[in-house]
Amino acid sequence: MKPMLSHAKTRTGPCRGYDAFVELIQKVDRPVVLLEGSRDVPLEIQGRMEQLAARLMRTFPHLVARSGNADGSDQAWAR
Repeated sequence: MKPMLSHAKTRTGPCRGYDAFVELIQKVDRPVVLLEGSRDVPLEIQGRMEQLAARLMRTFPHLVARSGNADGSDQAWAR
């Protein structure tokens, strides 16, 4: 069975941080990550979200990142 992340848990137990995230991503041929958050996000935080999303995509080029494309955090992740 392929690992799945959902609300900071895996199917086998709680998520253990970045190292566990990397391990899970590397085990899957086409990993999908849902990037979510609040619609009311300060601009400073949106900038950090953009930086994190860019880093994730550079680090894991096979990663598929999804969001709902709503105002706020969803759009910050997508930028």
